[in-house]
Amino acid sequence: HLILTISYEQFLRIDADSNEYLELIDGQIYNQASPSTAHQRISVNFTVIFKEYLKNTECEVFHASFDVIPKNESEELTHKVIPDIVVICDKRGLNEQNYVGAPPISSEAY
Repeated sequence: HLILTISYEQFLRIDADSNEYLELIDGQIYNQASPSTAHQRISVNFTVIFKEYLKNTECEVFHASFDVIPKNESEELTHKVIPDIVVICDKRGLNEQNYVGAPPISSEAY
């Protein structure tokens, strides 16, 4: 069974032309489905908990949909994910469109 993979650059072109929420993991594109009501309740509750816990810190909590491009100093850009919740403390990779870096917390509600 043949699995085709694409580059990050190819993905960016596809993603720019799409109205879908797309993720790229190991060269494979994944389409994010709309979350269920239960999923939304869980995700929002955890977001509130994280915000309260981190309120006197430099960290910020972001809720989906917010793109994260995982990267450390030795890696090239190869993935894009859309976690339900992400905590960002190092603001150097934060911009209006996404976060590029390694957030200390990235969570999915199931």
